Amino acid sequence: MLITTTSKEHDDGTRGTIKGASRLHGKLLPSMVSTITSLLGDGGRDKRGRRWTVDVHLIAAYSLAEDRRREVEDILREAGATQVTVQDEALRTYVHSKTGEEKKAFSGLAREHRFAIKQHLDTHDFFLAFEDDISITRAHAENFLEKSLMLDELSWNDGRLRIPGFMRVEVVKETGRLWKSKGLGSIDLQQLAKDFDPRLCCGVNATEVNVMGWEWNSDSFDFVKLPEPVGEIVALLPTVGVARAKRPSDDKQHNHWNAQLFAQQAGVMATREQVLKFDEACTSRYLPPFDEGRESSMVNQGLEVHNVEFWSGGFHLFGKMCRVQRVVFFEKPGDFSNHLIYHRSNNKQDTIDEERFVRAEAVQEFLRSKVEELTDTEDYVVVA
Repeated sequence: MLITTTSKEHDDGTRGTIKGASRLHGKLLPSMVSTITSLLGDGGRDKRGRRWTVDVHLIAAYSLAEDRRREVEDILREAGATQVTVQDEALRTYVHSKTGEEKKAFSGLAREHRFAIKQHLDTHDFFLAFEDDISITRAHAENFLEKSLMLDELSWNDGRLRIPGFMRVEVVKETGRLWKSKGLGSIDLQQLAKDFDPRLCCGVNATEVNVMGWEWNSDSFDFVKLPEPVGEIVALLPTVGVARAKRPSDDKQHNHWNAQLFAQQAGVMATREQVLKFDEACTSRYLPPFDEGRESSMVNQGLEVHNVEFWSGGFHLFGKMCRVQRVVFFEKPGDFSNHLIYHRSNNKQDTIDEERFVRAEAVQEFLRSKVEELTDTEDYVVVA
C-alpha cells in the first residue's frame, strides 16, 4: 500500500518553489508514478519470486474537482496501481483545550497516514507512507525487507525495535550556488567509492559527486557491532530524547535533539507486523486513537501540539514515545546507497545554509573508515 500525503495543489512560492506551479503535476504525480513503476519492475516479482501489487491511498488537504480526481486515478492506474483511493479535503478541526477556539489543524495533515494504515491494515502486508515529493524505489523496498528480517532474527533483545532507516538527499544543480561553493566540479570521480550507486535513489542524473544531504552528517551516527545474521558494525541514526552512548549530553553538536543531525525521513516504511509492534511500543500508541492519558502532548489526538516533523519526519516514531531505532548498513557494496531517498522538490539546496550540506558518498567512506578505528576502541557497543 502506497500512501501519499499532499498539502497543496499548486506551490505558493515559499521555500524555493515557484508560485503557481502545479505541485500536483510537477511533484506529486511524478513521485507516485515513479514509485509505482519501480515497485512493479521485473514483472512485479521480487527476489523470492513473490508477485507484488500496489494499491494507492492519496490524502490531499484540498478539494479535487471531479475531472481532476478522475485524471489522478487514471494516471495512477496506468502506472500500475491496482486500486486507487483518493481522500481529499483531509484537514481536520479541533477545539483548543485552553482557548475553546475552533482551529483547523494544518500540521495535522501529516498525521492522516496513521488512519490510512489502520484502515488498510487487515488487507495489506506492506506500507509505504511518504510526503508528496519523495520517490521510493524497488531497491529501497527489497533492501528494507531483507534487512528487517535480519534485524528481527537477532537474539539481542533490549526492549528496542530496530528497522532500516532512510536519509533524504538532493541532486545538486550544476547551475546552483552549492555546486560552486562546494567545488563539486573539481572532484575526481576516479578517487571516489566505486560501489556507491546514487542511481538507486535519485535517477540517471545522480553521480557520486552531486548527491548531498542537509539534515544529517558524520556526527549523526553511533555504532554497534551486531551478531549474526548481521555480523558487522552498523550505524545508528538519532533517537530524539534518548541519550547517546559515548556522547556528552551537553554537547549540542552531538545532541539527539539537534534537528540538523536527526535525518528527517519524510515518511515511514513498515510491514504489517512492524506496524503492530510500533503500536505496542509507543506509549501514545502508533495508530489512532492516541493515548492522551499517558502522553499529555497528545491532547486533541495530537492535533493541538504536534507538527509535520513529529508525525511524518519521525520525532514520534523515532523519539522517546516510541523509541524505534533506525539502523544504517554501510560495510557491504551498495548497502549505504539503499538508505538514501530522493527529495524530488530539490529545493533545499537553494534555501538552506550551504554549510549543512554533505556529500553522501563522503559520509559512506567516513563510516567505513571508522570500522578499523572502532575495533581498537570502546566507542561502540559489541552485542553478543
